[in-house]
Amino acid sequence: MSLNRANISNAGFTLMELLISISVIMMIMAVAAGAFRLGFKAVEKGETAIDDQQRLIIAVNYISDQLQAVCLDKKALFQGSKDSLVFQSKVVSSYEDQSLRQVEFGLAKKEGDKEGCGDVQVSTKKAFPLTEDEKEADKETLLSGVESFSIAYLQSPDLEKGWLDTWENEIYFPLAVKVEFIFEAQPVTILVRILRRSKKLENA
Repeated sequence: MSLNRANISNAGFTLMELLISISVIMMIMAVAAGAFRLGFKAVEKGETAIDDQQRLIIAVNYISDQLQAVCLDKKALFQGSKDSLVFQSKVVSSYEDQSLRQVEFGLAKKEGDKEGCGDVQVSTKKAFPLTEDEKEADKETLLSGVESFSIAYLQSPDLEKGWLDTWENEIYFPLAVKVEFIFEAQPVTILVRILRRSKKLENA
């Protein structure tokens, strides 16, 4: 009787038991691999969302800073349409170069883009260039893939009816500038008040 028990205890795993064990291990590994892939994709999406949000913050701050520094001198350039705006800004490019800058930003459309869709681009150069090199503008894309981009200009204190799609007034500056667009399904509004409504031709 004791000999038979010894033979049974030393028999080890059967082929069926081994196959079942391998199957269970493979199932566990498959589940673990799936969880790892999901976690990795979640991290990637999170990093992408953070990058997009950082780009949006940088773009909004840049546009706001430039508009808040609009040059209100009597001969300063300020012309705008629904999708672009050019003006002179007091934001200096560096400590060494503190000259007045001409800034133009707006929507750059690609072939096939729908109305109001494209990239938000900005170009800057010296307002009064002295050399050929200074006439060349530095161009940069602030945001890619925006939708429903528009610029409006406030001509009267009426915030509901006082907005214009274009600004070609050579005497007055607008009271405020409003930039609206959608980025990554997020509506964005930049509203900057021009510090004073200045007569551009005063003291002329």
